[in-house]
Amino acid sequence: MKGLLTFVIGIAICLASHAQEYPVRPVRIVVAYPPGGNTDIVARLMADHFSRAWGKPVLVENRAGAGGTVGADHVAKSAPDGYTILLAALATNATAPAVYARLPYDPVTDFAYIAPLTFTPNVLLVNSKLPVNSMKDLIAHVRANNGKLNYSSPGVSPPATGRH
Repeated sequence: MKGLLTFVIGIAICLASHAQEYPVRPVRIVVAYPPGGNTDIVARLMADHFSRAWGKPVLVENRAGAGGTVGADHVAKSAPDGYTILLAALATNATAPAVYARLPYDPVTDFAYIAPLTFTPNVLLVNSKLPVNSMKDLIAHVRANNGKLNYSSPGVSPPATGRH
């Protein structure tokens, strides 16, 4: 909620500092993930709030795929007019560049950061029978057992080329 309030205040300041009215047509929030997830829920709450505040439609469009890169690419190639907004997570602009050799967008230069909306802690867990007690231990164990370990991730998985 704190992030949403920051976003609302930021938009209000931007609106007050410009002479022309915004928005004059519908705004699209592109969610880089499928419907029903956390990011989608946040987008729909924002869309409802801003639709009422602005008196203009704010539409949510889900463009899922490739760990969020499909939606991010769509927004990166959209007109830079403030009417197409990307709501994404860590995967699109932080994880994907580390995993994919090439992206169809530049995560640093193709987007203008607006505000954080939510904060989600990330946790790394291992089986208690694994002989590791720290991140340093885990890295050493993975290197010593290359190709013998399995993992699970809700995001982008490294390709089978060994780039991880």
